[in-house]
Amino acid sequence: MKCNAKTLADFIKKVSINGAIPEGILKFGPEGLTLTVKDISNCGAVTGLLRKNVFLDYVPMNVPIGNIPRLLAVLNTMTGNVELSIKENAFLINSDNNDAKIIMVDEKYIKCDLETLPTLAHDGGFEFDSNVFTTIKKNTATLKSEKTGVIAEVKDNIFYVRTGEKESDELTTKTKVDYKNVRTKYGITFLEFISVITGKVIVSFNEEYPILITSTEPDSTIKWMVSPLVTEET
Repeated sequence: MKCNAKTLADFIKKVSINGAIPEGILKFGPEGLTLTVKDISNCGAVTGLLRKNVFLDYVPMNVPIGNIPRLLAVLNTMTGNVELSIKENAFLINSDNNDAKIIMVDEKYIKCDLETLPTLAHDGGFEFDSNVFTTIKKNTATLKSEKTGVIAEVKDNIFYVRTGEKESDELTTKTKVDYKNVRTKYGITFLEFISVITGKVIVSFNEEYPILITSTEPDSTIKWMVSPLVTEET
């Protein structure tokens, strides 16, 4: 089975939050490669599908990976198409310029694996450009407020994300959307997750409810879900 090294690496990077979720099972199933994982804090979960059409000579298989950061580092050493296969207990990745053998772990030891992303009562959400997430990250870095989280709010069809301590300095990014009035606080997991999101996305959330962010592209669909911080300022 073959696919482009960069395409595969970019997909795994987005689902694993650039390796912050350190393990998972690459499930090459009927529709393509599925990776569904939760973060170590149990505050967030991600599922992604890299569609079957990006692969040549497709072969169904499961590949348990115990060190996703290393897998990403390996893929970054390769260019063009890579050949993927399993031999005994090893995942083989071969390219024109480099070959890799990654020892697979037993699936029962993959603690971050999820069968499916939890299905909750999210509505259709609103679409916007995830470039806004870059501004949010810059705002929290400027105020050094990553640990305090952010307030996400839609009011009168404006989406606001405010960072900063109460009665202290604040920065607020804002953009027009078509959505109900809603307000919830999210913590550092939200900030970690949005760092890998690009392009147009659909966002859905509710009062003290997990936020769901969905990216749909021709070759992939990825969904990120993050739990709220239940203690919020009034």
